[in-house]
Parts: sequence; structure tokens; C-alpha cells
Amino acid sequence: HNQLQQAAVLLKRSYKLNPTDRILTTMSWNHPFAWIHGVLLGILNGHTVTVHHGLEGKEFLDFLVSAKVTRLVDQPRFFQRLLMFCKEYQWRLPGTRSVTLGCGYVPATTLKIFSLMKIKALQCYGLSEAGWTVALSDFEKDADEA
Repeated sequence: HNQLQQAAVLLKRSYKLNPTDRILTTMSWNHPFAWIHGVLLGILNGHTVTVHHGLEGKEFLDFLVSAKVTRLVDQPRFFQRLLMFCKEYQWRLPGTRSVTLGCGYVPATTLKIFSLMKIKALQCYGLSEAGWTVALSDFEKDADEA
């Protein structure tokens, strides 16, 4: 438990969280990546963790707005589907400040689309067997390069 708690607290630097941030993941909370980034990070740092209700398509996009979600944490395939919904419904993810993509290959086009939408993307590799996460990019570094 101590290792998970330390991982969540250490990630705070990479995220640059605001007190009003609301975090959402659609991943199962029994996966260490989802548990650390999508649940513990928010709870241990005083932020709101939003619970996914299984909505899809336009209903999910409406939920993101009504729940005031500012941070999304999930696998690359979720974000690819989310971007397809955005294209289909001509949606721009209002209020979303950042996305964290982990546990899989992230196509450069996905990162480019988030950049064009002015949404910071943090690409991670979740080392689930050890219960900690190694960040591959940093929001602060990305902001300095822009």
C-alpha cells in the first residue's frame, strides 16, 4: 500500500493539478495504472474523482461537460474512440485540461489532435506488475517547447 500511495503523491508534479480538477477514467480500478492515476492521485491530493457510468457516444460527451471533468486517464484505444465521437458530433471537449494515455502504444496522430485541441497529453507506461508508473513526457517540458 505504501508503494501505491508514494506513486500517486509523486505524480502530482507531472500533472500540475488545480484544486478544482476532476479526474475520470473508464478503466477498471483494479488495474494499477487506473487506480494510481485515476483514483489515488485525485483522492490523496484533494481532488474530485468522477465515476464513469458506462455511457457512450453523445451521452458520454454530455456527461463530461455536466460532471465538469478536467482530466481524463485511460488507454490509447479509449482516446481514439473519444476522438471519433468528437469528430462525429463536432465536439471539442470543453473544460478538458489534460489527458493521460498509458498502457499501450500512442499513435502520433492522437497526440497531434490533442495538441491542436489545446489539451495537454501526458504519455505514460504503466508498469502494472510493480504498481508504479514511469512518465515518458512532462507537461512542463512540453509547455517550454511550445
